[in-house]
Amino acid sequence: MSAAKLPRAKVRPTQKMIPSSTVQAMQSGIYQGYIGLVERLVKMTAEEVGGRPKIIATGGLSPLIKKGTGIFDAVDPLLTLKGLQIIWSKLNS
Repeated sequence: MSAAKLPRAKVRPTQKMIPSSTVQAMQSGIYQGYIGLVERLVKMTAEEVGGRPKIIATGGLSPLIKKGTGIFDAVDPLLTLKGLQIIWSKLNS
């Protein structure tokens, strides 16, 4: 069994859900799918805790994902690294 070789596709915002090429289909699936995943996680978490928590987007692609949803209260692509730096500082002081 073998699979077709798929081209590389950059993650980028997409507007069309019906693409006209394989690369556009991959980009749409990745980008729109990830936004749907994040929005559902936030919805389910809010229901579980009985209110909407503050939502901070982190990671290198967070500014890109923010463009597709209004769900984030803040965006900090370096938040995880900042936290690790604080921990390292405390362990080495």
